[in-house]
Amino acid sequence: MNAASDQSGYQVTDDDLDFLRISREMFDSWARGESPLAVSPADYLHLRTTLFAALREDGIGDADVRLQGSSARFFSSPMKPMLYSRAELVQEFLDQYGRLPDRYETDRMEQRLGSRWSAPGPRQRPFDALFVIGAAAEAGDLDFQVSSDAARSMIEAAVQELGLSVNDIRAKHKDYNFFQKQLTETRFIHLSLWRTKASELIRRPVSVAIFDGTGPPVSTNGPVSSHFQPSDWLVQE
Repeated sequence: MNAASDQSGYQVTDDDLDFLRISREMFDSWARGESPLAVSPADYLHLRTTLFAALREDGIGDADVRLQGSSARFFSSPMKPMLYSRAELVQEFLDQYGRLPDRYETDRMEQRLGSRWSAPGPRQRPFDALFVIGAAAEAGDLDFQVSSDAARSMIEAAVQELGLSVNDIRAKHKDYNFFQKQLTETRFIHLSLWRTKASELIRRPVSVAIFDGTGPPVSTNGPVSSHFQPSDWLVQE
């Protein structure tokens, strides 16, 4: 098996793959860069082809597209550490489901986690780990990052039609700096439809975040930056 490890040096094992319901074939396709986790090479080819077609239909011909998150990297960023304590699992369940788990659900999460890992295990969250344990309500998503000056110009033009500039409203997410999805989903209809159909095809969430053509800003306030990195998973038609 090709190696996958987090920043602590934890090495993924065959038993880990079994626990995470990741087949050897799926893992090998990911390791070769053929397809992200949970997506077959054939489905990934279809997603890429239809994504770029949707972008062109919406007038976005200059898109730089990258796949972020654990489907591309196996582990989530260090900003999302693996959860081990009972309190952490209960808090995650509350955040995800909007309610406290009952005693049975809490015990079951602990038992599932303990059947595979106990601290020290992986420091970062492996793909789908919290979903398998039962702490997450949904399977891990495919997180597409689209950077485009054409998209920025169209959003700016839509706001200017109201006699305003994008600086007059909160056009971007206050933390991550992508354009607010309420703006992009209504402005880029073909891309929005593609996202819905893509999610139905792979049976897990698909997200699209749109940035200026220069991409996400360089972060200097923490250990992780979403700005263009040499290790990024580039999505090409």
